[in-house]
Amino acid sequence: MKEQIVHRWIPYGSLTPIYISLNELKHSSNELQLTFKLIDRHEDNFIESGIATFTFIAPFAVRYSSENDRLDLINAKHVDKESKEPIPEFPTWPLFKVENSSLLQWKKEISAVVEYDEKRLTCYGFTEVFYLIEILSVTEPEIKIVKE
Repeated sequence: MKEQIVHRWIPYGSLTPIYISLNELKHSSNELQLTFKLIDRHEDNFIESGIATFTFIAPFAVRYSSENDRLDLINAKHVDKESKEPIPEFPTWPLFKVENSSLLQWKKEISAVVEYDEKRLTCYGFTEVFYLIEILSVTEPEIKIVKE
């Protein structure tokens, strides 16, 4: 398998939290909605700065696992979208896209993905307080931000 590469993802200009915390996950037959509390640092304090909702229409696959169990992504090379240069990730940036995703690779191994799908799918990732959530989707999510 090719090396996974984690790309920092800033899907919305004002969405720059230090951490996110999963507030709600709703999954219906053709929609996945993730709602996160946005947590920023102000001096030595962490404060909630708003709510972000990501809505994926017809996601291809969803995987969530304990964040600390995913050494494959924790130890992957992290790059900034613009520079493609490795960047230090402390704290870990909570929104990312994964190149050569192990989730996509696993779906290929069980014949759930054909070459046509593979070229269109993107692996979106969310690292929150307890979980790492990955979504394979053809389209970017709709994003709604409510600032506090």
